Amino acid sequence: LIAWAAANAGDAATLAITAYDGDAERQRLLADAGFERTHEHYTYRKHPLDGPLKAPVLPPGYSVQDMAGATPERIEQRVAVHRAAWAPSRMSVAKHLAVMQSPTYRPDLDLIVVAPDGAFASCTILWHDPVNEIGVFEPVGCDPAYRRLGLTKAMMHDGLQRLRALGARNAFVNSWYDSLPANRLYENSGFQLVDYDRKWVKTFAAP
Repeated sequence: LIAWAAANAGDAATLAITAYDGDAERQRLLADAGFERTHEHYTYRKHPLDGPLKAPVLPPGYSVQDMAGATPERIEQRVAVHRAAWAPSRMSVAKHLAVMQSPTYRPDLDLIVVAPDGAFASCTILWHDPVNEIGVFEPVGCDPAYRRLGLTKAMMHDGLQRLRALGARNAFVNSWYDSLPANRLYENSGFQLVDYDRKWVKTFAAP
């Protein structure tokens, strides 16, 4: 696959492929194919679900809810909080509706924190794999107007409890290396380092 990707890069000046630091064989194959290891990486974290889980703690008036039985208006709110969290964002109602049609999407695992005035403040989707008994948080975000209130941390604690109730044994989350707020959030939420998923880059000669 690495050789195929390099051979089919077309007119691209560079090609990037990731490899975990613990995967020595994949790193060897990348190096043999002319890729160079960079400092850029995702941090891969795990939260075991077999021990005590913290209860969600929210400021007065806030609540963790999900998208079960969502109305068109709530879907628009869901898109709005996503767009605010990742501004500038190309998320749209049509794109979120497409996400909701995924065979692994569950509306009860599409979580939001709702502010006292009804606005959506934070959001995440949990992807549950019942065969491997795991769950993945992706994506996780918060409207900048509501940050540093503990909302996203509480939402993730709620999500961990939901995953365990479904039979999951571990939950996972990734974060980009220089996304410091996200890294602090996941560390403070009890996620443990598993590995670094490092970017390797191959530069092609100019035509």
